[in-house]
Amino acid sequence: MSCDETIIVIMDFTSKRENFVDSCRRFPIEMWVLVVARTVNRIGAFTLPFLAVVLTDNFGASMNAAGLVVALFGAATIPSRIVGGYVTDMIGHRNTIVVGLILRAAFQLVLAAADSFSAAAIAAVLMGFSFMSHHLKR
Repeated sequence: MSCDETIIVIMDFTSKRENFVDSCRRFPIEMWVLVVARTVNRIGAFTLPFLAVVLTDNFGASMNAAGLVVALFGAATIPSRIVGGYVTDMIGHRNTIVVGLILRAAFQLVLAAADSFSAAAIAAVLMGFSFMSHHLKR
């Protein structure tokens, strides 16, 4: 590749990047708030596979108790979808998604700050119940 061809490739990449940035600026701030919230929420979701480890290592819970909490978390997500449907009918899609994200973030923080097994277990189950907007589609 010659020097001229390299410069053309770099200029082409730069123009595509600028077009992408310009197109992103056209989106409303509300959309970016939701994107950031969903990203943070997804990063927080990486902690869920380690919930049983945290419950056993940090709080001295038995494997059975930790497994029960993880199962209750999963079970709590089932009725949360039904509740999410009712909430959507009352306050709309966008507001339901925002409420769900805020609740999940709040319960994730409570879980992170829990100082006992029971507090962590309650936070985990409530976090599961707050998944009401997890798969909400418009």
